[in-house]
Amino acid sequence: MKEKIFYSALFLTAILFYTANAYAFGIGAYFTASTGSYEWEYNIDEQEDPIIDSGVRKPGFGFMLDTNLARDQIYNYRLQVGYSKITIDNDHNAYDLNGKEYHIYNTFGFGIIREKFGRLWFGPQIGAGYIDGEYDMPSSLEYEGNYFWTLYFSTGFVAGFNYNLGDFFTLAVDGGIRVLAGFGTADMASSTIGVQVTGTEGFINVCALLRLNDNYGR
Repeated sequence: MKEKIFYSALFLTAILFYTANAYAFGIGAYFTASTGSYEWEYNIDEQEDPIIDSGVRKPGFGFMLDTNLARDQIYNYRLQVGYSKITIDNDHNAYDLNGKEYHIYNTFGFGIIREKFGRLWFGPQIGAGYIDGEYDMPSSLEYEGNYFWTLYFSTGFVAGFNYNLGDFFTLAVDGGIRVLAGFGTADMASSTIGVQVTGTEGFINVCALLRLNDNYGR
């Protein structure tokens, strides 16, 4: 149910945005991969809050809209709405965390090379995401299947290249780095505790898009 509400709200936002800008845009799909380092702080009453470092891997895919893939104009706005599978490896190997991530990223690009065959651009990115899943504790602790969730906000820097195939198709690749901060909860034994997370990750996206009225000479 949460997933349906999330995607419905994001899809409605996209439709409203592009209704006003439907004269020229690109629409398609992307595949993404990211890896990084997260730091989790657990808020346990009457104890010093433990901080756990972890490595994170996130392959995924999603839906993309871009306002300028091929035109000879400086600015473009890129919207990504997608899903990733997340694997979190903690530094002390006490437990493995596996879950899913739903994300939305907004990238504001500035074309530094603009030719008919392609466009090289860079710019800032802001985003948000929701992560949830379960982790299995060591069997000696006599409980498993603990639930966790985290809501985060991110900012980053992206550079990319669009390779335009004729008048209708574009293959694109972009990548960069982003930092994030968020909050959530985790089940631990018979209680639920608060969690804060901060992190840095590098990412790459490979995209295939259909262009509508978006051509170099337009």
